[in-house]
Amino acid sequence: MKRERTYTANIYVGLHCEKPVDIARKVAVGICESYCKNGLCVSIMDTTFVHTDGSEPGLVIGLINYPRFPVMPGVLRRIARDLAELLKEGLEQERVSVVFPDETIMLEEDE
Repeated sequence: MKRERTYTANIYVGLHCEKPVDIARKVAVGICESYCKNGLCVSIMDTTFVHTDGSEPGLVIGLINYPRFPVMPGVLRRIARDLAELLKEGLEQERVSVVFPDETIMLEEDE
């Protein structure tokens, strides 16, 4: 049995882009698969964002301090932010949110 300190991050990314939703989802999976080649495991869940201007499909990419590939919280934060940036660019999004246990950050186009 392996145990590690619990630490999580969730990346919230919309699929509102020029690509059809199923193609955008495949792009996101491809980005995550490429990023995970160096010892990382993520989960990818479909979601729907409902907001002031309507609704749109999206994904939640979950990261945990997985005992098979343990990392320190600061490293997991950097990984989540880097992956979020790749997803934002690859899916042509204006913004992507990353939720940690203690704070939420939003990456925007002007960063």
